[in-house]
Amino acid sequence: MVAREMESDKPVTTKPRKTAQPAPAPRRRRGGDARGIADLIPSIGETSFRKFGFIQSSLVSRWAEIAGPRYAAMASPESIAFARGKKADGTLHLVVTSATAIFMQHAEPEIIARVNRFFGYAAVARVRYRHGTLTAPKRPEPRPA
Repeated sequence: MVAREMESDKPVTTKPRKTAQPAPAPRRRRGGDARGIADLIPSIGETSFRKFGFIQSSLVSRWAEIAGPRYAAMASPESIAFARGKKADGTLHLVVTSATAIFMQHAEPEIIARVNRFFGYAAVARVRYRHGTLTAPKRPEPRPA
């Protein structure tokens, strides 16, 4: 050992060698991990509803529960418009008949409170009305006794 040190001017070091680490598993470029179809369906519906201004499709489907049967018979939701980059203090656009427009304006604070309670935050600050025709909700046919 002493002879080796004299032959080369460098001292002998005992550094531990790096062990070879296994290469990471290749990642798929697109799609990510496989998911079930039940996980994908809500996102497909939300995309189409967002295009028309709804942040949740359940606002349309559950409008009678949110607004109550009295207000649901007089108006139907059309869209929610937000300022760019915000998801609060939006404008709810409702379709109303001309006969019920005045009544709906008086009930506006209650409708805003009910919609915000449904979302859990102040999603709606204003309501805009558009005169139109409402489709009558389908009533289930009575079953024979």
